Amino acid sequence: MKAGYACAEITPESGLRLNGFVSRCQRPSTGIDDPLCLQALAVEQDDILVLLLVFDLLGLGPEITRQIEKALSDVTAALGLRPQIQLLCTHTHSAPVTVTLLGCGSLDLPYGKFLSERAASVASEALSRLRPATIRMTEISLPGESHNRRRIYADGSVGMSPDSKRHPVRVGPTLDQAVLVRFDDENGEGMAGFIHWAAHPVTVCSQQISADYPGELCRRLSAQFEMPFVFLQGAAGNLNPPFRAMTREEMLGNVDRLMAKL
Repeated sequence: MKAGYACAEITPESGLRLNGFVSRCQRPSTGIDDPLCLQALAVEQDDILVLLLVFDLLGLGPEITRQIEKALSDVTAALGLRPQIQLLCTHTHSAPVTVTLLGCGSLDLPYGKFLSERAASVASEALSRLRPATIRMTEISLPGESHNRRRIYADGSVGMSPDSKRHPVRVGPTLDQAVLVRFDDENGEGMAGFIHWAAHPVTVCSQQISADYPGELCRRLSAQFEMPFVFLQGAAGNLNPPFRAMTREEMLGNVDRLMAKL
């Protein structure tokens, strides 16, 4: 097996509209709480080459996806490689609009062009860094760190958050297992890792740009294990982390609990 990793910042200047919450009323962002990143992880095994690009964004609409795919095809053709490419997003609800949602503003085309250029650069770097690696993985139990936001009550109403005064008659499932993976080089030193878990990054609702809990969690994992970490969002569906105030402080508290268990 071989692996290669690269990363670049994709934080725009404040002033762009943010995706994810209609309650923002399409007001522009006013500042930056923490950086947004684009991470690339290339893995080769048995003549199969896979390239993952993970964006700290809500999602990628067709317009931006086409731009990125064109930029990546130019890079891989120049390198003489044909990797299987996956474009992934952490799904933060505090990043610029990159997929059209009703009431959340429109795409910023210059930012889309910027993303495609960064994607090409990061992909090229990750592919150029491919070197022998071994992989290790484990599963960690995270009970109570997420809840299903579809709670059906006896009167037929649906609740979006836990209510201590009412008892639901039906609650959907949660994903209480996180997968941790690390790639080590030939000397046993960490090259990169990733965490796979499922919960919407919706803890922070402000006019500030933020990668929400995936960004903070990866920063702390990177510091603890002395190698970069990538967040792979699972099938979040109706899964949310616990929150009430929807502030940055609340998000940091959630990450405190996750790190204690991880």
